[in-house]
Amino acid sequence: RVAHNLEVLAELKSASPNPDVLKRYTGWGGLRNAVYTSNVYRALKQHCSESEIASIKKTISNAYYTPSALIECVFDGLLRLSRPFQTILEPSVGHGLFFEHMPDEWRRGALYAVEMDEVSCQLFQQLYPDVSLHQGGFETCQPPIAFDLILGNPPYGQAVVADASHPDISRLRIHHFFVAKCMRLLAPGGILAMVLPRYFLDNRQDHARGIIHQEGGSLLAAYR
Repeated sequence: RVAHNLEVLAELKSASPNPDVLKRYTGWGGLRNAVYTSNVYRALKQHCSESEIASIKKTISNAYYTPSALIECVFDGLLRLSRPFQTILEPSVGHGLFFEHMPDEWRRGALYAVEMDEVSCQLFQQLYPDVSLHQGGFETCQPPIAFDLILGNPPYGQAVVADASHPDISRLRIHHFFVAKCMRLLAPGGILAMVLPRYFLDNRQDHARGIIHQEGGSLLAAYR
């Protein structure tokens, strides 16, 4: 993963980046030891600015990109609904694997994405220039429209974020916050399809189940 990521970063800074190379990026989640190794850090400095390296460091605890097979499973389930999704949001997009596997007919709608990591944003804009991208944390994004479909794989962990527009859910752990806010951004009859920790529905406190209920949500399907 380290070798592939460094290859991608070098390609990203080239005059005409090759999309096939850019798609090999897997982020730096779980690679803390590698990032702080002297030879890897020197390589990062060859390809990244100080702010980009700082942004990468913020992601090493929770930036785990979703396996393609799992994304395809999500889309297989959604396609069974035979729904026309005209407005779609991915609130933690990474470098865009969900958009890479998205059915062509959905790509003609209004597409939005959110990502906080600088490098991932640059990769995403190279690969999917037709998607409106908000660079920053999901807590800083207040979309102007509601969405027929929100999907993705949000960050997991103990962290909490402060969202000035949704202070009542800012106390929730980050993956519960993502679900709670997404429920509020759905259009009537909209679908939320997310990859979440297996214990998501088991929490006894500080969970998003109350918000799901308040927003009129119900469980369509789950694979555990």
